[in-house]
Amino acid sequence: MPAFDFPASPSVGQKYPTPSVVGIPTYTWDGEKWTTIGSAVSGGLAVCYDIVQTLTAPQQQQARQNIYAAPFNSVLAAAKFRLFTASGTYTPDPKLICAIVEVQAAGGGGGAVTGAAAYALISGGGGGGSYCRKCLTAAQIGASQSVVIGAGGAGGISGAGGTGGNSNFGASLCLAYGGGGGAAASTALLGNAGPGGAPGTGDFGIAGMAGSAGLYSQRTDLTMAGAGDGGSCAFGPGGTTPLTGFTSFAAGVTPTGYGGGGSGGTVHSSGAAVAGGSGAPGVILITEFCSS
Repeated sequence: MPAFDFPASPSVGQKYPTPSVVGIPTYTWDGEKWTTIGSAVSGGLAVCYDIVQTLTAPQQQQARQNIYAAPFNSVLAAAKFRLFTASGTYTPDPKLICAIVEVQAAGGGGGAVTGAAAYALISGGGGGGSYCRKCLTAAQIGASQSVVIGAGGAGGISGAGGTGGNSNFGASLCLAYGGGGGAAASTALLGNAGPGGAPGTGDFGIAGMAGSAGLYSQRTDLTMAGAGDGGSCAFGPGGTTPLTGFTSFAAGVTPTGYGGGGSGGTVHSSGAAVAGGSGAPGVILITEFCSS
């Protein structure tokens, strides 16, 4: 094959070689690279040579720029977003190149409270679910993968809150763990906080935030706030314990968003029994990068 000696500073539309040579395609400079696309040669071919013997230094630099730019100009055509709030099956786009998968587990439920006169009580808040992220190729994903969305931990009715459900993409490709439930509170129990979910499997992971511990006091002049909140996470806040005054009570709060822990219940100088708030469910986000 003869050596190519492309012009160093070509103009758009310039041909090479000129005049044409039998057995060698005629290349056209499109402003970025030498190409046979659009010519009489079947199939088209973008040419990027970096051979010391045949290219000048400016030509070598241009060839390198062509190589770096070509994958994005000619391969990557679209980015698509998929959101899963319920378990099911993920079927990738037929032209998928790779995808970034983000998995958020569910939050734990807040604990219940059994109140009594002359006691101020708040149960523990549930922990937030953990978050994991992973980049996967089309080959790693295959034809489809299962999607499991963790359910929020139930708020305690007469005891501790439930643990939040795990969320996962595929059996183990990307997995996040649910937050723990907050402990119940009574005149004999201090409502400890639920732990945050542990990091799971993925390229990157963050543990969920623990809930806030509850409150136990025999003072009746308190206005209670701040204790027993649910743990927050990347996709939502934890539930906030309601503000209560003397002889009042309130059930725990289920947070908005995804993955936050439910708050604990609160009872102030009353014999009422109240439930904790449920944790928020998990969620999975998939960003697809597709070819043209």
